[in-house]
Amino acid sequence: MIRTPDNRPKMFSIHYHRQCFDTADDCPPRAELCDHFDHVDLMTQECRRTCNRCETVSDQIECVDKVPTAECQKKKDKCDLSSMYDTMSQLCAATCKRCCGDSNERCKLMAELGYCSNHMIPFEQRKENCAKTCGWC
Repeated sequence: MIRTPDNRPKMFSIHYHRQCFDTADDCPPRAELCDHFDHVDLMTQECRRTCNRCETVSDQIECVDKVPTAECQKKKDKCDLSSMYDTMSQLCAATCKRCCGDSNERCKLMAELGYCSNHMIPFEQRKENCAKTCGWC
């Protein structure tokens, strides 16, 4: 489990932009009008990307054990037992590495470039960075 310097579980922040583009061809030369009072509505409508008005969506995934981590560590050998899989996944998600998320905001692009199947990068590193995007959870 990844922890912060003060030993708390790391909170992954995932940021991505919805599809964002300019609908007019002449946006870059008109960029100075993005914040002009008389033009802000039109520029936001036509030049969303140039004016940096793309929506950003953020998700947060907290990866923690629901019972004391020391208890989960004692039972870590049960993480992959079929009879205990669901229980351990619910109670000891961090210890059993069942948390799912991307810790790198560029995972979508990285996946398109073959990151998920690149065996030159250790699997654990790829999973830690882009587990959700790569479909490993």
